[in-house]
Parts: sequence; C-alpha cells; structure tokens
Amino acid sequence: MQTERCYRRSITPTLAAVAMLAIAGCATKPPLTPEPAAPPPVVSTPEPSPPPEIPAPVPPPKPPPPALVRRDVTVVFDAATASAAATAAAIAEALPPKEYRVATVDSENLATPAPRSQPAVVIAVGRAAVDAARARLPGRPIVFCQVFAYEDVLKGGGAIWGVHSLPPLALQLKTWQTIDPTLRSVALILGEERGVLAAEAAKAATSVGAEMRLETSHSDRETLYLFKRLATQVDGLWLLPDNRVLSPNVLREMVSYANAHSVGVLALNESLLRLGALMSAASVPADIAETVRSVAERVASGKTQDLPSMTPLRAVELHVNPTVAAALGLPRVGEPHWVARDPD
Repeated sequence: MQTERCYRRSITPTLAAVAMLAIAGCATKPPLTPEPAAPPPVVSTPEPSPPPEIPAPVPPPKPPPPALVRRDVTVVFDAATASAAATAAAIAEALPPKEYRVATVDSENLATPAPRSQPAVVIAVGRAAVDAARARLPGRPIVFCQVFAYEDVLKGGGAIWGVHSLPPLALQLKTWQTIDPTLRSVALILGEERGVLAAEAAKAATSVGAEMRLETSHSDRETLYLFKRLATQVDGLWLLPDNRVLSPNVLREMVSYANAHSVGVLALNESLLRLGALMSAASVPADIAETVRSVAERVASGKTQDLPSMTPLRAVELHVNPTVAAALGLPRVGEPHWVARDPD
C-alpha cells in the first residue's frame, strides 16, 4: 500500500514535468503560417465571332459599246489648181478610216449621188470645188479650204465653214522680224472687198509693234504705182496673193523696185525668191489637213454651235533668200528653210 502510494507520488511529478515540457515546446514552436488564398479563377470570355461577310454586290454587266457608224465624206478639189489634188489627198489620209468612208473627186467630175448616198459632210479644196459642191450636193454641210477670197464664199450662206488659206498673219510678221530686226513699217496693197483681211493684217502688225501702211488697189498697174509711192516710207513689202490686183509682170517690177530701194519683200510663193524676194511664207500641207479634219469632225457630229465661220492655221513654212538678206545688210541666216508654229 505504501509502495503504491510511493509510485503514484513519483508519477505525478513526472507527468507534471512532461506537461511542462510540452507546454514549453509549444511555446518555442513557430506559429503556423496560413497558406495564401488561391487567386480567383480566371473566367475567359469568348470573343464574339465576326459577323458573316456580306458578298459585294455584283455590278450589272456593262452594255456593249454602240456599234461604230462610219460617216461618208466627199473630198472635192479644184481640177484647175495643181496643188489642190495633193491637199485633198492629205486631208483624206488624215480622216480616220475606222470612222469615215472617204471619196475623193475633182470638181469637174463630181456627180450628184442618190439621196441615200448623200455624204455627212463635203470638204472642198479651192473655190471651184466649193461651187461644184453647192451645185451638185445641195443642202450638204461644206468645209472648205485653199480659198483666198473666203468672204465671197461665206456670203452664199448655208451650212458652210472654212479654214484660212494663209498661214497665221502675226506668225509671218514675227518670223520676218527674226530675219530683219530693223523691220518697223510694212506696206500692204489689197484689192477691193478685202476689208476683213485688211483688219486682220493691221491687228497682226500691231501685235508685233510694226506700222501697217495699207492701200486699196483696183488693178495690177495701180498696185505698182502705189508701191512706188510707198517704197521710200517702209522697210518691207508684204505680198499677199490677190490675182485681181497682181500679175506676173507687175510682181517682177515690184520686186526689182524693192531691191533697188533696200525694201525687203515677204511673198507667199517660193518662186518669187528667184525674182529677188527676201522671204516666202507658205501654209504647211500637214497643218491644213489636220485643221480641216478637226473642223470636218465637228460638222459631221453636229457640234457646230460655237464653231467659228473661219478657223486659222497654226504653222508657216519659211524660205529665206540668203543672197538678198546679205545685200540688205541683214544678219547671216543660219537656216534658210524651217517651219514655225504658233504656241499651243
């Protein structure tokens, strides 16, 4: 009994010691660190699917181009003028064959076609060609060229338009001044009823700063008389083709008199260079053909509302006589033959 009591006494301190050690151990053990909270779950939002593609509207098929209708054109040339046939051929070649059916005939052989074969437009080269077209193709629109006295043609009325036969007047004077920088006054002698041409020549002279001495003649002998009176007052004589007041004999006398009085002569015929003219200024065949073509196309298509009665040319072909230029004391001519054009 006493032994048991002793045993109990020994256990009790032991248990107490163990308990104390346990408490001490708990005190020295580091506190537990709480685990971090898990991040919230990522909820992925599905991207919206693109709207279905709408197919582009299919354009309606283009209508086929209208069928090209070729227009009939009759080119009539003066049978009595040597250069008219060549000019007519150049004009016919300038008209596009895909758009026009061209028939070329001289004024003497022009016949009246059947009503269904009437041309859309008639191109007349020379005064005789204009008269033939009016007589045998009445009512047809006419485009004419190579007619000096065009005022008489326009007086006849009707659907008619012309292209000037002379190269641009101001361009002639400008190129003349490049050969003769001293040119300040020019004599021009024209026949009656040349008022329009006289006004155009005066305007051209003003544009280049030259004085125009204009006289009206009634015959070739009067023309010679008028020039002799003017020769001491002018630097140059401007010879425009007017058969009513000029003749071959008078032309020779005028050119000879001009050379004797140091007056330069500008003519529109290269043959006059051999007689002593200083320069010749002629129209350019290709320029004539292209200008006539552009006018004829407008007439054939009915676009004539603002088409002038006369359309000017744009180029001039020049020949210079170097011997005469040297005799007049002018600067040496670098190139005796060239083509000048009006600027676009």
